Amino acid sequence: MLNIFLIIIGIFLIMFSPKNSIYCQRDKFNANEGYCTIENSSFLRSEMREIPLENIQEAQFRVEQKNNQWKIKNNSEDTEEIKSQVVLVMNDTDNSKRYLPVNSDFNSHYKSQALQKKINRFLKNSHQEKLEATSKDNNQWIIAGFMSIFAAAYAMSNKK
Repeated sequence: MLNIFLIIIGIFLIMFSPKNSIYCQRDKFNANEGYCTIENSSFLRSEMREIPLENIQEAQFRVEQKNNQWKIKNNSEDTEEIKSQVVLVMNDTDNSKRYLPVNSDFNSHYKSQALQKKINRFLKNSHQEKLEATSKDNNQWIIAGFMSIFAAAYAMSNKK
């Protein structure tokens, strides 16, 4: 019974391991025009959003607090919060702000902060033609999934 549970957990971890990426491209003739594409995907789902550069104000780093509320962090101090993410701050049609998550990270807040800085450098530097960033944090989930399946298979093969 435990072997079946380990196999199910392994498959679940592999199938739902997240991958987040952002790709931005400026128009070659007009540096103020262009777009950013954000992709959040796993084995079973994929979601893509394309946003015009002119709608993006900045990228911000925020952390989830214990009360499940998000808090913007302006400094680079390491925090004890469990989850962090980078969000794009955009102007909405009614002049309000809208926040679009780019990534979520359960491990390293430094990776999220580095991504935030990379995006903001791109937004401020009109001579930079493109930006590409992909989170590779899903590897740990895939490895854990395969380890779980391997452990179950090993236990089943040693059973007599």
